[in-house]
Amino acid sequence: MIVMGAWLASGSLSLPAVVGGENDAPAQTVEAVKIAAPVMPVPAVSGPQAGRLFICGGGILPAAVLERFIELAGGAAAKIVYIPTASIYAGTPDLEARLAFWREQESAGRLKSFSIVHAPDRDAANRADVVAPLKDATAVWFGGGVQSKLTERYLGTAVEHEVKQLLVRGGMVGGTSAGAAIMSDVMIRGGAPEPDIAEGFGFLKNSVVDQHFIKRNRHTRLANALHRHPNRVGIGVDEGTALILAGEHCEVVGDSKVLVCVAEARQVAFHEIKSGENVKLAQVVGQAHLAVRQNVAKQTPVARSASIEKVAADSTRAVDMPQTGR
Repeated sequence: MIVMGAWLASGSLSLPAVVGGENDAPAQTVEAVKIAAPVMPVPAVSGPQAGRLFICGGGILPAAVLERFIELAGGAAAKIVYIPTASIYAGTPDLEARLAFWREQESAGRLKSFSIVHAPDRDAANRADVVAPLKDATAVWFGGGVQSKLTERYLGTAVEHEVKQLLVRGGMVGGTSAGAAIMSDVMIRGGAPEPDIAEGFGFLKNSVVDQHFIKRNRHTRLANALHRHPNRVGIGVDEGTALILAGEHCEVVGDSKVLVCVAEARQVAFHEIKSGENVKLAQVVGQAHLAVRQNVAKQTPVARSASIEKVAADSTRAVDMPQTGR
């Protein structure tokens, strides 16, 4: 399903009130049309050439999602490294209470080993003893908190290098909330509805990842990020949900949905991937891109379509909520 929207003259983003929610607008049919306007290339979002990404939208993750992460990490042979640096509890005794699930899985033999990597500063992030657990890990998990703590601490260090080497040898990199935001090369550091942008780790190229997406109504924030950084794909992952990327294939698991966003000029399209669906990411992006191109070519404000007119009449639209959590 594709939901269309447009920036209004006021600068607001006009969208159905609950994009991705229970009261979605009707799906819009995308048909081939002759496009006379200059054609922007389809954004070429790409994950790692080897390995997997496991991108979670924050909130309470169902046990089935975490169990799937362990399964893909190798099951009973999995060697998982947890990086808690984004959290206020990193480096404190209070962290241990938040690791109960992982410790239980290790004790029950459902994974081989569970280790913590946390560097208190950038110098430590280059020390051999700190990065040692990453060298034979099968998966890494970035915990939630403040995403800029992760990038400021680890970009350009031995920790980042070893995480990327893990992908090269076919391992998996996962994370939730802040640990999801760092996945893209363009990272949303915070802000709403105008995003504060910084450099991410770039595990997912030509993209902008946002999290807590439907729960916190972050459609406008992501669209604004794409407007400022064109020819990229937006990935909005909702709470309790994971997007699993392996090569050109992606799968959604968990309680909610993932929205793939493409924007051009003043047009924006959100393509929904529901939990349980397996799709090719390039195909989803291509469909969303075609929908945007149609509206750019027609030079017709999307707000005139029937579904958007009702939204305008009701004076409702998706907007970012001024909540804590980045």
